[in-house]
Amino acid sequence: FSMENFLPPREIRGMKTLNKELFEKIVQVPCIVVELNYLKETLKHVKPYMLKLVNLNPVRIRNDDSKEILLNPGIVRTYEDLKVVDREALSNFSDKIHFEHINITLNYNNWNAAEILSSVIPKEIGTVSSYSIIGHIVHLNLKSELFDFKNIIGQVLLDKVSPAKTVVNKMDIIENEFRTFQLEVLAGKDDFVVEVVENGYVFKFDFSKVYWNPRLSTEHLRIVEMLKKGDYLYDVCAGVGPFTIPAAKKGCTVLANDLNGVAIDYLRANLLLNKVKSPVLTTVKDATDFIKEDFKSHFIQLKPGDYKVHITMNLPALAPTFLPSFKGLYSAADAEKIAALPVPQVYVYCFVKGDSDPSLLAVELIAEHLNLNGLEDELKSVTFVRNVAPNKHMMRVTIALTPRILISAKRCSSPHKIQKMKNQKKNNPFKVNHVRSIKSKAKAKAYSGRLKKLIDLVKTKVENIDNQLKNIEEIVRQT
Repeated sequence: FSMENFLPPREIRGMKTLNKELFEKIVQVPCIVVELNYLKETLKHVKPYMLKLVNLNPVRIRNDDSKEILLNPGIVRTYEDLKVVDREALSNFSDKIHFEHINITLNYNNWNAAEILSSVIPKEIGTVSSYSIIGHIVHLNLKSELFDFKNIIGQVLLDKVSPAKTVVNKMDIIENEFRTFQLEVLAGKDDFVVEVVENGYVFKFDFSKVYWNPRLSTEHLRIVEMLKKGDYLYDVCAGVGPFTIPAAKKGCTVLANDLNGVAIDYLRANLLLNKVKSPVLTTVKDATDFIKEDFKSHFIQLKPGDYKVHITMNLPALAPTFLPSFKGLYSAADAEKIAALPVPQVYVYCFVKGDSDPSLLAVELIAEHLNLNGLEDELKSVTFVRNVAPNKHMMRVTIALTPRILISAKRCSSPHKIQKMKNQKKNNPFKVNHVRSIKSKAKAKAYSGRLKKLIDLVKTKVENIDNQLKNIEEIVRQT
């Protein structure tokens, strides 16, 4: 006997249009037939052996006086396969039970989605490895090899995944500024407006017009747990409010921004849906403008106190590029005022690729965009968020916006300029870059000049010694 007998029929392999009738299959299973009055006592001893399949009740009516208990043939083939202790207990009423084999009919309803799809799709192609559930939507990102089977995949998931009413496939990669993507409906109704419950809060939105990833629920909770009543949160890329709404409910003052006006409309609606009483200032603008305008004007007006300031930038593909907006945001005249306020913590989300340590890659990425000499005072933590793809990770880097960042006359250089400076440094290691004052620059140049002279002197002496050795070798040869 093989448990493969309980898999869907081999005839369905390669099926592209769902035909449920072809899933019917007759299999033989062992069973115990017991009189009704002894059913409860019998179940105490045979429950571990019972057959468990989707939508199959292993205890079935045989006739008016008895029931049959279906057993798992992978465990029990004969009555002697029951443990001795169970057989001894059943022997007390052995005239009321008997063991036999019967045929049962399995059908489409007796298998789950994974079992059906792995039996339908050719093994060399693979199968559906994962999907996301967003409200009533099942969201797929199918490999091109599976496109021929997308219709049956959609129908099976619609039938088997609760509470699915719509099954969609992502048509392209996320490239637009709103992080949305085109969706193809594979099965079900064309309805993208969903309600999702995450960490106890309700979010309503149109999945086709805003960004939402259910795999970030744990990360959302991590950030929210850092927040305390009285704190300030500047949510730079707020979306529909997974950071904003829990923060406001905790009593934080929140400024929420997103470039996607549809997302902000849903955020405002979700504030009402979750009965948020604290006022939340919402804006629709580019993240850079929000930092230079709203954060700048609001933060400087805060009063010293026992609270923390948090800034979330959850747009991994672009968030590091927003960091230069914080450089030199305030003038030297604001230094005393800034020094009296809590140091803002900015949570920068980013993607890193490669075989190297993702934490190191993330720090290098942040350092490149901040363009600072060392981040010893600013770097607070590096946190792994999730795997996006093989050798691609989503990370969170926490940076303290110290006065060295906020009060700096020099803006961050562009990535092009940074690369140019790297090339200059590589070609001329004695060229002094990245110094922060005229005095320190003069001192650095003096030291580099002395070092260059010393190296030139060493080179000259080495050349003199080489010449002397050549002369000695010539004299020895002549001798």
